[in-house]
Order: sequence, then structure tokens, then C-alpha cells
Amino acid sequence: MNLMVDVGNSTVVLALFEGSDIKAKFKIKTDTHMSQSEIEVEIRSLFSSRDLPLSVVKSIVYSSVVPVLNHSIKEALASLFNADILTIGAGTKTGLALLIDSPSEVGNDLVADLVAAKFVYGAPALIVDMGTATKFLFLDKNGAFSSAHIVPGLVKSANNLKESAFLLPEVGLEKPKGFIAKNTIDAINNGIIYSNAEMIKGMAREYKKAYGYDFKVIITGGCANLVTDLLSFPFTYDEDLLIKGLNIILEKNK
Repeated sequence: MNLMVDVGNSTVVLALFEGSDIKAKFKIKTDTHMSQSEIEVEIRSLFSSRDLPLSVVKSIVYSSVVPVLNHSIKEALASLFNADILTIGAGTKTGLALLIDSPSEVGNDLVADLVAAKFVYGAPALIVDMGTATKFLFLDKNGAFSSAHIVPGLVKSANNLKESAFLLPEVGLEKPKGFIAKNTIDAINNGIIYSNAEMIKGMAREYKKAYGYDFKVIITGGCANLVTDLLSFPFTYDEDLLIKGLNIILEKNK
């Protein structure tokens, strides 16, 4: 099986693929203080919980936006698995053209999103990845990455509000029961979620004006489920878009 390892700002995702099918998926909270040995214990425990021997892993692809963790996690993977590790970088085959000013600045997570969108759903497409930051990534009609916008994510927005306004409470975001808010908690929760849903609608409209043609909209990321019920246009929700992209990249580089 192929093992995808995606180290994000909030979560480390490990996913096992057999062909194009996801056979198991695990999540670990990102902790920049975790040692190699602690990571090894955590991964062993996750595999054991599913009765999966470590030997099922034949190939690994590694993607990270948290550089401080790269050494300890990659050393843990090398210790646990008898498998080659592909780290996405310059020279990695992706099948994706990057028509932007500085291709080297594009994170591995964004490349994986775009590759999955291109080869699973087809171009043109607008990918909205709602994580620690919300990323708008445009795959043009020729299948090239040609534009991006980045804004603070939903949780980050809520945390920033709490840190900047001392009288406001901390809010754990959840799907609104309705638009009207009559207390502070609902006012913050509904305000952030409804405004983000409207932002997605507006950004999709602006992309259509800028490029002059229709496209698919693909929503993904850890916070995406909070806004999907509020979107009034056709879209696809795929929580596994990134790891699907990593698996495609791994297969292209075997």
C-alpha cells in the first residue's frame, strides 16, 4: 500500500491507499515539540488499532508545511517502514503547469490539491481549501495553476478576534442553527461562518468575471463542512482532495 503523510499546521494526516482507494486514515494533532520516538509510538498505536502491520506500507509520499517537524517525522517514518520516501519538491513529477510568478513558493499541500482537482475532477476548477488559512486556487481551462488568493481561516479569525477584543468570549465554531443571532456566542459564530460562505460566493463570481468561463468548484479542508450548507451554487465537497493528490503524485513518480 501507499502511505500519504501530510503535515499541516493543525493536523498530521496519514492515509493508506490501495490503488486509488483509501483503506485507512489517521489524524494526529500537530505538535511541534513531538520527538521522533513519540511520533513512532503514536504511529505504531494507530496501525495497531486497525490491526494493520507496518509491513503493508511499500511506498511513502511526504508533504509538510511545518518545517520544524520534518526531521523528526521523516526519521520516524524511516525507522518504522521499509519503504522509499518521496518528498515533494523541485523535480517531482506532478503533471501540473504552474503559471504563476514564483512556482517555488507554492506549498506541497496546494500542489496536491491542484493535482487531485485536475486528474480526478478535470479542469477548469476553483479549489477552496479551508484550513488554518483559506486558499482559493484556480486551475484554468488548460489544466494549469494560474491564480491564488489566501485569507485567514475560520478558526484563525475566531482566535484573532478573541485575542484582540478582551471582552469577547472564546468560540468553538459550529454549523449555525440559523442566520439570526441574539447572543454574543451566536453573533461571533454566525458572523464568521456566514461571512465566509458569502466570501466564497463572491470569489467564485470574481473568478468567473476575470477568466470569462464557467468552472467546477471543489470545497475541501478541515473547516469546509461548516459552510457547505450555506452555498447556493453547484459544488463538490471532497475532504480527501489533498491526500488523493499526494497518491497521484506518488504513482507518477514510481
